[in-house]
Amino acid sequence: MVADTQLVLANYRDAEGRFTMWPARRKVQIALLETLVDAFEVGRRYTEIEVNAVLNRRHTFGDPATLRRDMVDLGLLHRERDATAYWIEPRDA
Repeated sequence: MVADTQLVLANYRDAEGRFTMWPARRKVQIALLETLVDAFEVGRRYTEIEVNAVLNRRHTFGDPATLRRDMVDLGLLHRERDATAYWIEPRDA
């Protein structure tokens, strides 16, 4: 992530580093979602409840469903068709 993006995201964080609001600009939304990927363990399978818990520890605006859906839509987070499991794929080096 470029330094400018980190500075922009800092405007959306509280003193504990949690995101406090969902940005209006799509580019900033994507950058926020890309930072959330690091909260997940690669290769581990998560339930929806576990995904929500991970996301809820990293934001305060109370909408893990939007974060989860957007992460899936962007291919940052993968899931089974029936939503019984979610996981992060290894990133290319």
